[in-house]
Amino acid sequence: MKFKTKKTIDYREIDVNGQKAFVPHERTYRVPDAGADWNMRRWQALTAGTAAVVLISIVWSATNIVDLLQTYVPFPVALVAAGVIDVVWVLFMLLEYNLRTDAHAQAGPRRMGWFILALSALAVFYHGFLAGDLITATIGAFISVAVKILWSYVMKSHVRKLSPEAQTRLSIALDQAYAEGVKAEVEGAVARKRAVIAARLAAMEIEQAEYPVDIRVDRAGTQPEYPDTRPEVSLAPPQARGVSAPDIHPSAPGLHRISTQDEGVSALVGLIRSGKTPTISEAMDITGKPYTTAQRWLAKAKDQAQEGTGLYL
Repeated sequence: MKFKTKKTIDYREIDVNGQKAFVPHERTYRVPDAGADWNMRRWQALTAGTAAVVLISIVWSATNIVDLLQTYVPFPVALVAAGVIDVVWVLFMLLEYNLRTDAHAQAGPRRMGWFILALSALAVFYHGFLAGDLITATIGAFISVAVKILWSYVMKSHVRKLSPEAQTRLSIALDQAYAEGVKAEVEGAVARKRAVIAARLAAMEIEQAEYPVDIRVDRAGTQPEYPDTRPEVSLAPPQARGVSAPDIHPSAPGLHRISTQDEGVSALVGLIRSGKTPTISEAMDITGKPYTTAQRWLAKAKDQAQEGTGLYL
C-alpha cells in the first residue's frame, strides 16, 4: 500500500507571564494514498470539453444570425436578438440539468431546448443558402445540432435513469424537503408579522400612557370598547328627588342619560330656573354632546326659561 505525507498546523496553548497564548505548530503525518481517481478526472474533462464546444457553437450561430438579421435591422438590434436566442437556449439546457432528478419536470425544458435549437439551425442554414453555399449552410446547421446531441449524452452520464420505484421514493423525499422549506418560510413570515404587531401595540400603550385617552382596545375581539362616561340627568323636579334646587350640580350622580334634544333642553331649563345657569362645558357634561350641540341647546334653554314655558316646541 502506498502512503503519502500530509502537513497540518495546530495551535498549542502556552503560558506567557500568567497569560494564555496560542502559537502555531506544524504536524506531519502519513496517510494511505488511494491514488488518482481517473474516472472523476475523465468526467471533469468531458464536462469541460462539452462546455467549450457549446461556447464555440454559440459564437458560430450568433455570428451567422447577426449577419442574417443585419440586412433587415441595425447591427446592434441584430446582435441583441442573436444573443437572446443563444442565451435562452443555454438557459434551457441548464434548467434541464437542474431538473435531472425529475424526469417529468425535465421534459418541458428539453422540448423547448430542441425547439430553440431548430430555429437557430434553420437560421444558420438559411444564411448559408442566401450566400449560395449549401455545404457551408448544412455544416453550420449541423454544428448546433451536434452540440445539442453531445450535451444530451453528457446529461445521461451525469445521472443514471431511475426505476419507477426509485423515482417515486426520490420524489417523495424532495416533496418533504420542499414542504419543510416552505413551512420554515411561512413560520418566519408569521413570526415577523407578530413582532410587528407586538411593536405597534407596545407603541400604542406608550402613546396612551403619555396622552391618556379613555379608549381600551379589546385584543380578544374585533370591537374596541368605548366606555360611556356621560353623567345621567333626571327630569324629575328637585323636590321629588329630595334635593334642594341650589344643590343641583351637572355632575351629580344618579342621573339618567339624555338621548333626545327635548330632554337635554328641558334639563338645562330646569337648572336655569333653579338659579344654576350652566356654562357650555357644564352643558356638554350634562347632555353628553359636543361643543356646538351643547351651545345650541343651552341657547334654546335660556330662551325657554325667559319665556316661562319650560317646554321645547
